[in-house]
Amino acid sequence: MVILNAHRASGVFRYDPDKLPKPAELEEKAQACDDRATLSLQASRSAHEVATRSTAVGGLGALATVAGALLDSSGLTIAGAVVGLGGLAVAVYQNNRSLNLGGQACDHALKAAQYRLAARLSEELAKP
Repeated sequence: MVILNAHRASGVFRYDPDKLPKPAELEEKAQACDDRATLSLQASRSAHEVATRSTAVGGLGALATVAGALLDSSGLTIAGAVVGLGGLAVAVYQNNRSLNLGGQACDHALKAAQYRLAARLSEELAKP
């Protein structure tokens, strides 16, 4: 704000208050970004929970595969392998989805902060 006051005092920069964005509009945009960030974060958490459960299913499938091999049961071995690989594939997909959604939440939160900073700057620039 010291720099803005120096610019105002020098008369070099003149701002037309009518052309500046309205702080209320910027705050609305910031709130919308906050809402999107919250939704992305909730979806990220849900995906993480699914990934955790899928990892457990993959582990159980691996145990069934080992049990099938020890009991010399090809049916149990194949079923365990299918369940294990399926569970781990879902876990990898959901972990990736969780990370992507978490990144989107960060992007939305950053944009909200930028809108709030722009609103504050707009208020300062509008001062005589």
